[in-house]
Amino acid sequence: LEGDRVDNTPSYDAIRAGRDSALALQSMLAAETGGRALQRTNDLGAVLDAARQDLACYYLIGYVHQGPADGARHGIEILLKSGVRRRRGDLILRYRPYYHDISDSDRLERAFSSALRAPELFPGLPVSVEAFALGPRPAGQGVLVKTSVPLSSFSLPAVSSSTREGSAAVRGEVRRKEDLVCSFENHLPLRVQGGHTESLVFEAGCLLNEGSYELKVAVVDLVTREIGARRSPLVVPQAPPPDRAYMSEVSLWRRDPKSILIASGASAIGIGDVSGRGAFIPLPERRMNSDQEARLSFLLCPRPGTAPEAGFPISVRRELKGEADLNVAGFRDLTIEDPPDAATGCYQISSTIPAGTLGEGVYRFIIEASGQPLGATIRREVDLAVEAR
Repeated sequence: LEGDRVDNTPSYDAIRAGRDSALALQSMLAAETGGRALQRTNDLGAVLDAARQDLACYYLIGYVHQGPADGARHGIEILLKSGVRRRRGDLILRYRPYYHDISDSDRLERAFSSALRAPELFPGLPVSVEAFALGPRPAGQGVLVKTSVPLSSFSLPAVSSSTREGSAAVRGEVRRKEDLVCSFENHLPLRVQGGHTESLVFEAGCLLNEGSYELKVAVVDLVTREIGARRSPLVVPQAPPPDRAYMSEVSLWRRDPKSILIASGASAIGIGDVSGRGAFIPLPERRMNSDQEARLSFLLCPRPGTAPEAGFPISVRRELKGEADLNVAGFRDLTIEDPPDAATGCYQISSTIPAGTLGEGVYRFIIEASGQPLGATIRREVDLAVEAR
C-alpha cells in the first residue's frame, strides 16, 4: 500500500488460479468422457455452432465387454480399419480413454447407495411409500412398509403372446437420526400373464419403538437400470399400557386383482411370504369402492397374564350402520375361549365385506368387546367411506 494506491495483485492471482482450476476440471471431465471442452470465449454463438455441427453428424458406438468384473481400470483405444481412406478433418474420433470393469452386483450396490443418500435426485421410477403400525409385539411395534410402483414403469419384454417378464430390486432403510434401525432388500421376479395388471406392491416389516423415524426406499428396474427412490417420515404411535387390555385402530385391507403383491421379510411382524395377484393390500384410509372386496381388521389384546377359558370367554360384537342408524351388514358375534397368539398376546380379528354389498355412502363400524380377561368393556367406532364405481 503506497499512499492511496492498493496492490490488487494477490487478489487477481487468487481469482485467476480459481478460474484456471475450474477450466482444468472441465477439460478433464470432457476428456475422460470422450468429449471436448470449449473454453475461454465470450462468443456463445460460436460454442452453440460447434455443438450443432457435432450433433448433426456423428456415430455413437456401443460395445459390451465380457470381462472378469475385477473392478480394475482398463484402457480403451478405437482405430480406423486398415486401408480406410480419409481426408484431414473428415472424421474425428472422440472416446473415453478408459473404463472400470465393475460387476453387476457392484453397479447395483452403488445405485442403491446413491439413491438412498439423496432420494429426491432419483425420480426415474414413480415410487410411493406408506407405513402401517400393526400393533405391539415382544420386541417392539410391528410396522408394515408398503412400496408401490406402476407396472407400466418397468421394462417387461414379451416371452410369449400372452406373457411378459422382467425383474426389479427394492431396498429400504429406516433411520432414527443417523442410526439405522431397520433395513430390507429383495429381488422381485415380475411375470405378467394375461389380464390387466396396474402396479407392483412390495411389503416388508420392521419392529420399531415409538417415536419419529425417516423411511427411504429405492427400486431398480434390473432390465433398464432405471431407478426411483422416495423419502418419507414415519411416526410410530405410543405403545399401549402394559397393564391394560388393548384394541388397536381399525385398518382397511382391499383385495386388488390389478396388483402384483410380493411380501417378503415381514415374518417378524406376523406376515408370511406372499407372491401373486389378487391379495388383500392395506390402505392408508378407510375408503373403498362398492365393487371391491375388503376387510376391516384390528387387534384385540387381553390384560397381560390373563386369557379366556371355558365359562369366562371374550365376546366381540360388530355392527355396520348406515343412515338413520340402520344396520346394513351383520357379522357373527364372536365368543373367544382359545388363548391369544403366543408371540403377541393378541387376537387378530377381521371382518370381510364382500364385493357389491354396500352402496355409496359413509358407514359406521362399531365394535364392542367384553369379558373378564379384558376388565371393562372396550368400544370403538370408526367411519368407512364407500364410493360407487
